[in-house]
Amino acid sequence: MGLTFLAGVLLAAVALPHDFGSLSLIILNATLFYTISAFGTESAIMLSIGKENWSVAKATTGIAYTIIFQFILFALLQYVLSRSLNISLLTLKNTNLLAFEFIYFIGLMLVEKYTVLYYSFNRARVCNILLSCTALVYLAIMVGLYLDWFRLEIHPFAVVANVTIFQGIILMLAFHLKKGISFSNLMKRDWKAIFTVSLLVLACNLIQLVAYRFDYWFIESTLSTSEVGIYAQANKFAQLLWTLPNIVSFILIPKLIKQERMIDFVPFSNSLNVTNVAITGCVVVLCLFFYNYILPADYFDGLYLLLLMLPGYLLFACSIPIAALFFSKGLIKLNLYGSLLCLFLIVILDIILIPQKGYWGAAMANLIAYSVCAFYFFICFRKNAGLPLVSLLKLQFRFSSFNAFR
Repeated sequence: MGLTFLAGVLLAAVALPHDFGSLSLIILNATLFYTISAFGTESAIMLSIGKENWSVAKATTGIAYTIIFQFILFALLQYVLSRSLNISLLTLKNTNLLAFEFIYFIGLMLVEKYTVLYYSFNRARVCNILLSCTALVYLAIMVGLYLDWFRLEIHPFAVVANVTIFQGIILMLAFHLKKGISFSNLMKRDWKAIFTVSLLVLACNLIQLVAYRFDYWFIESTLSTSEVGIYAQANKFAQLLWTLPNIVSFILIPKLIKQERMIDFVPFSNSLNVTNVAITGCVVVLCLFFYNYILPADYFDGLYLLLLMLPGYLLFACSIPIAALFFSKGLIKLNLYGSLLCLFLIVILDIILIPQKGYWGAAMANLIAYSVCAFYFFICFRKNAGLPLVSLLKLQFRFSSFNAFR
């Protein structure tokens, strides 16, 4: 993750705000189409592997069907848009990057699907090693571009597209070299199990995606692509605060299911609060270095955008493990309501603030929306655990608090 992040910073420095903003919007549009066309099947297949003990052959068959369906739908929409309007699905402007859009989308499918297979069959470590090796290649390319060892004569999206499909092919080949290539028939009950779960996952994923990235679309429509680039880079730094809580939450869920009392979660949460504050300090130092010595002066407003957004991102980072706790206890509706609240606040505040204050308005909207949503989760925890709110917000690090989650 760190290697990819560093490569992304160098890409932003090489591309400059306009092209980086264009790249961010293309990737966002690709993520939106991927989320819709996947129907949440990856999560459903992962759940079926765990609960129904699906074999590698059956899981591979489910993944293959979804890849074929998504590719056909993607190709069909590209054909219709390019023929009728002379635009492509991901840029929504022209067809200059059409070939790279196909390359990127195929790579995106392979990376997402095979990451699910690796994690589902307890090969996460291998997956992470492979992704790190490919990220190292990406970083080497970007170092060469940044130091002018060679020049970028094409849109930066071409670099991202080729790196993504390279990652996907490596993951696919390594998986099948170890597990072999085999397929199995999916019965009616298998499809029912997939779609019963996938529709709920699709709804949650769409709500979260639109809530987190509505500002990109709105800045581009009301201001310019360059402003999107400046704002997007600041967001990438801010989202570093969510990396550890997301990883911790993914690991914690199976252990939280076995824990009977919510009160036992409090010492761990207090320790994680301290960790999040420390990470925030590290992000600030890191950003001061990158904005002053690596990124061009065109991006410098992003430093102040980042500082404005950080309190909201920090509070929300502290609430992410609480959402994982709710999920483990079957309180999924609380998480859904939190996502809807975030979506509502982001959309309303962006519509009000961005036309008046530009990307500063978007940063203010993030600060307010993420802070409110974080306190929503804190209050929900207080009500369900019967504890005072202050007990959850303490900054108290104790190594012993991690013992229950080993």
